[in-house]
Amino acid sequence: MKSQKRMQITVQIYYLSAEKLWEFSKPLPSNVHISANVSVTGLEKSERGLVLPFVVSISYNPSVAQISLKGRAIVTGKEEELKKIEEGYNKRLPPPPSVLQSITTASLAEAVILSKSIGVPPPLPVPGPPPAQKQEKGGLYYIS
Repeated sequence: MKSQKRMQITVQIYYLSAEKLWEFSKPLPSNVHISANVSVTGLEKSERGLVLPFVVSISYNPSVAQISLKGRAIVTGKEEELKKIEEGYNKRLPPPPSVLQSITTASLAEAVILSKSIGVPPPLPVPGPPPAQKQEKGGLYYIS
């Protein structure tokens, strides 16, 4: 029986940049919104599989810092899986969720370290209770 080669994704980051734009002597604002943008900027074939260069930009609002990362995701696996990714890229479709998840996870791990180094909040959601909406119906409260 022929072994099934599963898709494997290796993320390599080769450029890191973090800049604090907020005055060091001023306290950070209490309500900082952080957004991250992941862009796959190309697709190259190699003897190992597919190479997907990417850029991750993390911005803060108000503008307290900016973090940028560049790297590449190397995807190996079955020929038909790789061909499907390549065809999707040529049709300007987003990469498979597993590829984006791998890029995002690796990039955010690095960005957390960078954010700590420059003294700004990490680009991660703050854990807390899920938002509950209360609706009053006949004197009872329903939480949906």
